[in-house]
This record gives sequence, C-alpha cells and structure tokens, in this order.
Amino acid sequence: CGLMCNLAACPDEGLLLDPFCGVGSTLVAASKLGLNAVGWDISKKQVYGCKRNIASLRLGGALGVLRADAASPPLKSGIIDAAVFDPPYGKVSSLFGRSFEGLLAEVAEGLWYTVKPGGFVCFFTPLGRGLEVFISRGFKLTYTYTIRIHRGLTRMLVVVRKVT
Repeated sequence: CGLMCNLAACPDEGLLLDPFCGVGSTLVAASKLGLNAVGWDISKKQVYGCKRNIASLRLGGALGVLRADAASPPLKSGIIDAAVFDPPYGKVSSLFGRSFEGLLAEVAEGLWYTVKPGGFVCFFTPLGRGLEVFISRGFKLTYTYTIRIHRGLTRMLVVVRKVT
C-alpha cells in the first residue's frame, strides 16, 4: 500500500483517495507517509472495520471514511490530488452485479470527475483486464509493472495520469 501511495505522487498537504478502502490498509499507509486521505467502500461491514482500525491506531493526518459506491463519488469535482486502489476481482469479493470491466469503467469516470488535472491514479488489475477503460476515458498511461501471484493470476500495477 505504501508503494502505491508513493507512486501516486500525492503532494504534501494534498488529498489521497482509496475508493475501495476495505478495512483501511491504504489509509493507514497514507497516514504513515504524512498524507491526508479519504476512503470509501460499498460494504457497511468494511467501513465499520476501517473506522475501528483507524481509531485503534491513533493515526495522524486527516483521515476520512465513508460508505459509498466507488462508481458514484460523493465528493465535488477536482478535490482529489491522487487516488490508489486495489479493486475486487469478483472471485472472493462481490462486484455487486457488475462485470469487472464495467466496474472499472464506472470508477474511471468517477475518478475523472474527482481527481485534479495532473493527478495520478495508481491501481492493481489482473493482467490484461481493465486498463483500456482508463486510457479511453482520457487518462495517460505512465507506468505498468507485472507481478506473478500464482499460475492462475498475474496482477498488473498501473499508474495513469489525468491530462486535459
């Protein structure tokens, strides 16, 4: 999570977003790097766990957690400096009736709305899936790195930048 926060190049005093925050590991990493961060998750249970984790760790910086759908950002336009996420792939975690590519297309649209021009988005995706939705939305590919997890899964770490 710390690697992703660093690759997203969130400026000091900036605001980092994790739209799939789960129990908050990215928010914890962001806080330890001195960043302000906000996260949301569609799961009430995950949001509850995230709030408990953050409270128990007594972290510094501004941290916020909301229950929201990653595809429908509850923030105004251009407020986020950088975003990082590791979306559910639909094998263990639910996609709530969407295809993986459909979910990423909705997230790309939401991030285009909330991320400031010039801001970076760093995320994981299964190799060969979903990257094109960010490119077609207008994000510029900056960096990719593949990581073989096991025979059935190779993940790709992706960094894109919002350009206007």
